Amino acid sequence: MTWQVILTQRACRDLRNLDRPVTIRIIRAINQYAQTRYGDVIPLRGREQEWRLRVGQWRVLFTFDEANESI
Repeated sequence: MTWQVILTQRACRDLRNLDRPVTIRIIRAINQYAQTRYGDVIPLRGREQEWRLRVGQWRVLFTFDEANESI
């Protein structure tokens, strides 16, 4: 099952401020996780329904929207 990825305005701004190779690496990791559910992902303690995807030294925080099949 492929999930739809929806980026917040802040996420888009943060990605624009990173170096291009880092941005590409993060976007690829997000898309890979959305398609395969494979990645270094753990639930965040103390934050309900929030998850963390680690991409090298970067951390991508996200939530699942089961109803719309999006992250």
